[in-house]
Amino acid sequence: MRRARLPTNGDLTGHGRRVFQLHGRQQHVPARNTLRCVDGNEALSILQGGHLDTVSFVMDYVEVRIGYSVLRSQCSHPKVRLSDGSIYEFPEDGSRDALCSLIDSNVVAASEVEADTDDWRIEVRTDKGHVLAIPLGSERRVGGPEAAHLVPADASGRLEVSEMWIW
Repeated sequence: MRRARLPTNGDLTGHGRRVFQLHGRQQHVPARNTLRCVDGNEALSILQGGHLDTVSFVMDYVEVRIGYSVLRSQCSHPKVRLSDGSIYEFPEDGSRDALCSLIDSNVVAASEVEADTDDWRIEVRTDKGHVLAIPLGSERRVGGPEAAHLVPADASGRLEVSEMWIW
């Protein structure tokens, strides 16, 4: 397990395509926390088999709750491919309804997918045949360096922010 200090200026540039997991108690001094580089599929595996019961639209990002864990599309526009083949990208017309159609489904697979250098994404597949895709490539981001967050929940359903994964 490789650990790295969280840069005090918040700069994670130059780290390439890596997923970081924040470890340690959340404190006001970022240098007290550490980052651990992990495989994105390892992180996303906690979603598999989870029930997707919530889609939230929060100002300029979207988050879904799956088995009490939260997957957040932070600085990229998520896409939904419905089982009928139609595709919607947030915040375009119809995208909110398409995202809400994910509610009350179960996750059958969650993974990172990289079709080519311009198409690196998180994909969450549901038992209804819908696919949620969160673009991760820097050319697809719309507001900052962090494309997605995954905040795991403990056994009682409490979010463990100190254990979140960041793409």
